[in-house]
Amino acid sequence: MIKSRIMTLIVGLALFGAIFSSTTISAQSVATIDGTVNASEYAYSVVTKAGVYTLYWSIDQNNSMIYVGIVAATTGWVAVGFDAQTGMDKADIYFGYVDGDQQNAVDTYSDGPTGPHPADVDAGGKNDITDFAVTEKNGETSFEFSRKLNTGDSRDNALENKQIKVIWAIGSSDDITVRHEPSNRGTITVNLFTGATESGGDGDSSFGAITFFISSLALFASGIVLLRKRR
Repeated sequence: MIKSRIMTLIVGLALFGAIFSSTTISAQSVATIDGTVNASEYAYSVVTKAGVYTLYWSIDQNNSMIYVGIVAATTGWVAVGFDAQTGMDKADIYFGYVDGDQQNAVDTYSDGPTGPHPADVDAGGKNDITDFAVTEKNGETSFEFSRKLNTGDSRDNALENKQIKVIWAIGSSDDITVRHEPSNRGTITVNLFTGATESGGDGDSSFGAITFFISSLALFASGIVLLRKRR
């Protein structure tokens, strides 16, 4: 009986390893940058404000890339900023918007808690967006883009496996110099590599599934130990 239970535990651990490996692969998926954001393209997502702004992303560690998708309830600009410090200070901010039939994306960096955030190319840096697409439909703007995890640009922040502050905002116009409404911005703390959030937003990632499985496996193993003790 004891050998049988030990074998059951070993099989359970092997199954956990297989599932964990599968989840790790999915977290490195590559999105199609076409301006149509599909949840299945991305490993993680966070609803930062229900009905207003959803952030999607995937990390491709094999190629040192991040793929980002945004869907927001506006026909103006949408933006996301990585690794902000106090307020907007030192945030690596990316804007996307559609002006007429022209799709636009701007790589910027905030030089203070409330800005300014000039385009990198206007402040001694370079545009490190490797691909992008922006679309407008039914009052929503969808913005997808990609960049290197570490661009080597002093006007960008290297993205690492740790918790960082991510800021988001939307504007009512296509002019990125026009300030957003106070209610159309926010902050979340997230590890982009695991999808784990500390505050803000309602996370939707495989991280929760992994945590649930670990807890269930631990409970299952505890049950076996208890049965053995009772014997």
